[in-house]
Amino acid sequence: MDYHAQEIAVGAIRSGDQALLDAYLSYDVYLAFARECGLLRDTDDAETARRARKEAKAVVLGTQYGLTEYGLAKKLDISLAQAKILLELHRGTYPQFHEWAENIMEHAFVDGSLSTCFGWVRHYPSYDDEPINLRSARNHVIQGDSAEMLRLAARIAQHQGITLCAPLHDALLIESDMGDINRAVSITKKAMQDASAIVLDGFRITVDTEVYAYPNRFYDKDGLQMWNLVWSLVGQQTAPTRAGKEWAESVIFSPSAAP
Repeated sequence: MDYHAQEIAVGAIRSGDQALLDAYLSYDVYLAFARECGLLRDTDDAETARRARKEAKAVVLGTQYGLTEYGLAKKLDISLAQAKILLELHRGTYPQFHEWAENIMEHAFVDGSLSTCFGWVRHYPSYDDEPINLRSARNHVIQGDSAEMLRLAARIAQHQGITLCAPLHDALLIESDMGDINRAVSITKKAMQDASAIVLDGFRITVDTEVYAYPNRFYDKDGLQMWNLVWSLVGQQTAPTRAGKEWAESVIFSPSAAP
């Protein structure tokens, strides 16, 4: 169960940028930005929309930590001029967000520290000691408050009897008997939204849910190669018997068998 575009929501609420919040509330913030800045028109075909969304996503996420035109150009394999235009489009579309983010960097530089909403402080060295990583400082409030939110959600869910396996960036991995899974999902979803409301002064972030029932399990195509490599090595070291070998092979995914 994961927060939907959690960092975008935190940035929109903390900065007070209504245009960014409206984009978040459209559900697909990347397509919303692409349309708002003219990268995508209603008459464009599906391939154009896919390409525009990819570019918009790189810009929207990258601007949170001060991605430069050089980094964006490399990431999207486009020219520096094109990358600069995309970043300027984002600044022009969400000016209040950018002003807020730059104020955070100034605060870190002048005061030497930043704090999360619950008081966890990060101290920055004086410039004479070593240069301050202003791009990291720019993103500190968003990352810090997002982390506070997930920790709070985990504690609320655990307090209500949910078996929590692990936090995963902006998500919680839980387990339950199949007969009780709907109740567990409902409790965890409410815990996550309650936590977001506490951190964001009443704003409740959307929570997306995926349920995997045996024999299916969570599958991430980006991690498939590493998963199979690890388990093949485990099988070589711990499963010398035929039964052990069959077990090791059973946990290795093939793309055709993936859910």
